[in-house]
Amino acid sequence: MISLNHHRLARLEQAVAHVDLESINTYLTLKALLHHNETTGHAEFQRLFTQYYRLNAGGLTEAFKQRYFELLFALDPNQSDPYTPLLLELYEFPRRQGDNALQFSFVSKLVATHDESCPIYDQHVSHFFGLSAPSTGSVAFRIAGFVANLDILRVTYLAWIEDPHLQAALNSMSERHVGLRACHQVRVCDFL
Repeated sequence: MISLNHHRLARLEQAVAHVDLESINTYLTLKALLHHNETTGHAEFQRLFTQYYRLNAGGLTEAFKQRYFELLFALDPNQSDPYTPLLLELYEFPRRQGDNALQFSFVSKLVATHDESCPIYDQHVSHFFGLSAPSTGSVAFRIAGFVANLDILRVTYLAWIEDPHLQAALNSMSERHVGLRACHQVRVCDFL
């Protein structure tokens, strides 16, 4: 677990004041659309998800995105480790540049869409916590390191949300946007 020191707490409390309420609205819309089993609901979900999480960045191909959403809609969130099989399957789709890449951030978002207690990993999280996915070594080694980092993040968030100071900040966010009350506290932390 990573400690919640005064510096980190101060940065999180500052972040509360700058949370984009429109971003929260978009997330809540995605959350509602996920459970539409009709084609139009899925199409709208895909459009909004692509925009919200910037799936058009990173050189992702249309084939990658098509398979990504197939996996997203079919995911069984009760797997003990959903990340490894998703990363391995999506690794087979080359980027526009012709290389293959482990899409750690996008896969964390895919899993977190189904299970809000799973943290999202992106460049901001990496910078804040000083955790980065391994960039060298075998694919299996890099995936194992990434999954270990997500476990650290999850344990850290679960410990931090018990801290009365952070809890006050999270409650302040939930007062500003009541829709957050229906979200897991790990997801609320992700907005910071």
